[in-house]
Amino acid sequence: EVIHYCGSDFLIEGRLLKKCLSAQKHVVIPDSIYDIGMGAFENNKEIESVTIQKTLVRIGPRAFCGCDNLKELILPETEAPIIISPGAFMDCFSLCDEDGFLIIYGSLFFYDYRKPAQELTIPKNVVCIEGNAFWQNLQLFNVTNPNNVKSIESHAFCMCENLESITLSENLEKIGFSA
Repeated sequence: EVIHYCGSDFLIEGRLLKKCLSAQKHVVIPDSIYDIGMGAFENNKEIESVTIQKTLVRIGPRAFCGCDNLKELILPETEAPIIISPGAFMDCFSLCDEDGFLIIYGSLFFYDYRKPAQELTIPKNVVCIEGNAFWQNLQLFNVTNPNNVKSIESHAFCMCENLESITLSENLEKIGFSA
């Protein structure tokens, strides 16, 4: 079923947004959606902003991957944070702060690997380094985690072939598989 909503066409199955079918700059996710599916907006070069409704529960893997021009993500205030899958915002360079970090709800989801940082200190407001956050970053040699980092999820530093050392937080509670 194709739904037309606020100038955007979506392929929707139940409460799952499977695919964005239009090239809008400003997208509002319908409040009937609970889940944004895998790759729903992947490589959409037109999108500049996304407004998420309170009803959204999950953003799937690679949902916004490669959306180079996505500059603004408007998240609602909710009691429970939205579940954001690893790689959901991979290569969303315009969403990163000036230091190259994309941090949502205290979790580091992506680092702009185009930044020439051989030594990197994780920002103090990060409590979790999510899966694929540093995927294939070949410029990274040393990483320091401040004491607020409690979790490094699976594959966070996957394929970082030049990474020599990671200084771990004293408060680290979890290191995921193949982190």
